[in-house]
Amino acid sequence: MKKFITILTATLLVLSSIVFNACSQSNKTFCEIVSEIVGEQVLTPNDAPIYFTIGDDDSYCEIDTNPFDIDDYSSSLAIDYIAKMNKALGLPDYLYNDMLHTSYSQGKQEETFEKFKVKYYYHPDKGLNISYYRI
Repeated sequence: MKKFITILTATLLVLSSIVFNACSQSNKTFCEIVSEIVGEQVLTPNDAPIYFTIGDDDSYCEIDTNPFDIDDYSSSLAIDYIAKMNKALGLPDYLYNDMLHTSYSQGKQEETFEKFKVKYYYHPDKGLNISYYRI
């Protein structure tokens, strides 16, 4: 019985750590999350790197894989940022897979989660564009 309680306690500690980390990330500002993703300080929305747009009121963050609208181009770095943002926000893995496999003919896609709404679309000449909205 003592061994069972020890295993149960260890399992609960691991699960609570996972839940705490996901909750604490979603309580961070987008500037803080982007800072962690890119490895440099983003103190205000104006400091965001070229692939990011952050709302002044912190209500949304956008990642654009082709901010200069170069035909048939998507930045692999920006695509990596999308994966990291999804993970930082605690979003499910299937969403990233769906994002990478969306097509122009599907139009704008939308998923709603507990704390975030995510909209994304792909255009062959403009790349993949992802918007994260706080709920």
